[in-house]
Parts: sequence; structure tokens; C-alpha cells
Amino acid sequence: MNTLVKWYRYLLVLPVMIPIIIWIPFSLDLITKSSYFFLVGMFFVVSLVFGGIPYFICATFIFWYSRNKDEATVRKLYLLYPIGMIGIFFIVLFVDGLLTHKIDYIATPLLQFLPDFINCFIVMSAFTLVFGYGYVLVTFLIVRLIRGRRFDPPFS
Repeated sequence: MNTLVKWYRYLLVLPVMIPIIIWIPFSLDLITKSSYFFLVGMFFVVSLVFGGIPYFICATFIFWYSRNKDEATVRKLYLLYPIGMIGIFFIVLFVDGLLTHKIDYIATPLLQFLPDFINCFIVMSAFTLVFGYGYVLVTFLIVRLIRGRRFDPPFS
């Protein structure tokens, strides 16, 4: 296996480790809850809470599929995983909306949850794209530093 592919596989933990590292000063009360750093840090922690399971599914697939693959294939997988997370969010939110309103089907129509579902899906998708591609950018920059060359190889 290519050593850079190993680095890509190791760096799959970044979206989990960065929120945990940011959460540690908050849990030790080293940063006051009225500071702006706390507000920004909570976005990262909340991204782990809401995106943890979809990211775990996507990261497991990337980790499994990237065995014996070249770097260009792994880079393509990295560029596609935020979109894959949006697909998983769609399924989870839709099933949650159906199950939540199905229990109370006598009082409410079956598809009354759709406006809330669409709003929640749009907001979650936006955060997923911003944070997902942010982590992809950080991963690509770290691998570029490890590679030691100025330009990344083209996709094949």
C-alpha cells in the first residue's frame, strides 16, 4: 500500500479528533462560555454530535474501500464523502419524520412533517458541506506537506 494512501486513511480521524480537542478546554473550564471561541468551538462539537454516525458510515466505507487503491482513487473518495453524508442525512431524517408522525397518525396527516424535514435537511446539508469540505481541505494540505511537493498529482 502506498504510504500516502496510509496517511489518507489515518487522517480519517480528523473530523472526530478536532471537535474532541476543541471540547477539552471547555470541559476543563479553561475558556469562559461567554467568549467567541466558545461559540465557534461549539459549532465543531455540534458537528460531531449531528454528523458522527453519517461520518462513521462514510469513513468506514472509505477506509475499507481504499485498501490497495492508488492515491487518485482515495482523493476522489475524499471529495465525494460530504455528498455521501448528505445522502445518509436524507435517509435518516426522512425515516425519523415518518416514524415520529406515524405513531401519532390519527391526530396528524402522514406527510405533515415535510416542511420541517425540508428545512432541517437544507440546514444540515449546508453545515455538512462546509465542515466536510473543510476537513477534506485540511487533509489534502497535510498530505501535501507530507509529500513535500508543491502540486498534487492529477486525478486519473
